[in-house]
Order: sequence, then structure tokens, then C-alpha cells
Amino acid sequence: MTLAAWLGEGKTTNQIVDASKRRYGVNYPWKTTCGPVHGWFDSTLPPSTDLQNDEPGWYRPMSVRQGIYNSINTATFASLAGLNDFCDVQRAADAIGLHLGDGNDKKIDLSTLGNILGSQNVAP
Repeated sequence: MTLAAWLGEGKTTNQIVDASKRRYGVNYPWKTTCGPVHGWFDSTLPPSTDLQNDEPGWYRPMSVRQGIYNSINTATFASLAGLNDFCDVQRAADAIGLHLGDGNDKKIDLSTLGNILGSQNVAP
């Protein structure tokens, strides 16, 4: 959904993002028009941790395309931070009907940072 929002804002997948950034603290200045962003990644605030990738060699600048292709969490968050409006991610999810997979058709709340990376069971 972050990539859909990125493309929806007219950005290209060739753009370089800083995937070395691992901390998005409590007061991170997300650009949002629909309400607050919930959650954070910041190991200086227990019990939180810094944002992690599956493999150690991916904490570096890279194109959005490379980040998506290799499923790099820090690149996804760098793209998220580069959006003109964080709320575009929720709009993209709502536009395709993304919802929780519990059988109740409740939409997934993408204002919670953990949900950006797929912490919920979804059924598109």
C-alpha cells in the first residue's frame, strides 16, 4: 500500500530513499491530513526496538524499486516518510477494499505503524 501511495503521488520507483534510517520516534514529523500516526520504532524508548530488516546488508540508500523488490522494511519506511500525505496509504488500501481476514470485513487501520509492514491478517 505504501508503494501504491508513492506512485499515486506521482513519484517514481527510481527515486533513492535512505534505507539506513531505523528510528521513527514518538514525535516523528509524519505529514498527515487524516489524524495522528500511532506507534514508533526507537530503541532508546523501551520496550521499543529500531526498525529491522531481515538481512544486515540493506541499511543503506537505495531506489524505491530495489527496496520493494527485496522487501526491505527500512526502504518501505523511508518511502512512507517521503510521502506528501501519510493518509494516502490508507486511501490506497480503502480503494482496493483491503480488510482484516477475520471474516468481519473490518478495514485495516494503517495509521498504526506496525500494520504498514503487515502485522495483521488481511483478506483483500
